[in-house]
Amino acid sequence: MYYYVGNHLPRYNRSQSIHRQPSSISFRLDGFWSESSGKLCMVGSSSVYLDYGNWLNVPAVLKLNNLMNSTTVTSLISGTLESLVSSENDPRHFEPVSILMLPCMNYEYTLVSNKSDNSYTGGSNTPPSSLQIGRFCSVLSRVLRQEFDLKYSSHCVSAKNCTPLAMSDLPHPRIVSLKSIGCSEDKQRLRVLVIFADSNNVWYQRPFNPKTTLVGEGSWDAKKNQLSIVACQFLNATDSLTNSPHVGDCSTRLSLIFPAIWTNGNTSSTLGQIWSNKTVTELGYFDRITFEAPRNYMSILKLRR
Repeated sequence: MYYYVGNHLPRYNRSQSIHRQPSSISFRLDGFWSESSGKLCMVGSSSVYLDYGNWLNVPAVLKLNNLMNSTTVTSLISGTLESLVSSENDPRHFEPVSILMLPCMNYEYTLVSNKSDNSYTGGSNTPPSSLQIGRFCSVLSRVLRQEFDLKYSSHCVSAKNCTPLAMSDLPHPRIVSLKSIGCSEDKQRLRVLVIFADSNNVWYQRPFNPKTTLVGEGSWDAKKNQLSIVACQFLNATDSLTNSPHVGDCSTRLSLIFPAIWTNGNTSSTLGQIWSNKTVTELGYFDRITFEAPRNYMSILKLRR
């Protein structure tokens, strides 16, 4: 079995002549999984190519927690990839790599339904045409490949009541993007990451930051031409991920409405809102935020069955 560890690579001794720094490293691992406790432990190694036909064997152990058979939006797998070489002077040694994963095994949608009452309140700016959904998952994955400009209310006077990221160092993000991480074609529901940022870089160019990211479920309402999302926060997700990170506080709501056709002359655009279902006096409440896709997102996009 192989586990791929993205861009988090072992740091090797600079005295070693490494032919090239790979963009990813694969480890061949074998071990055991406890179905009752959800714990997994695997041991193995990776081979890194050096100059002159030499290879460096890097032994490691992978430890994961909460790897369960049935999962929901609040399920979160955390763990570490650790070196089995204790000496820091050994070129095979690397610092522990923290791992955070959203499970997909036997996933159950528990937050949203096709009868969701999360409604967009955009008034006259609502696009009159209907987005024709044929292959729901493929269409929505294409539509969500854009970034939305956030627009705050004029009543927004402080970071406390203006952002869904109360625990973040990003009090007033400028951009929000959505990344599809799972989809149910028959139920027309999907799982998404809601990613906030202060610069115009697409989501796949940013490192994952649980402090500026929400995870949620979305459902499609064909009559309203609307995607409704219930989103949750990553809690206790520090840099080291050693403080039992988990998903909770699912009080954030999003809604998006779409035109059927995008053209240069079409004034309609993808519109959305973000709000909290908490009361004004509750901790974590924030004023309603609107967002809209940039006009120059694409010249022509026509979605058909």
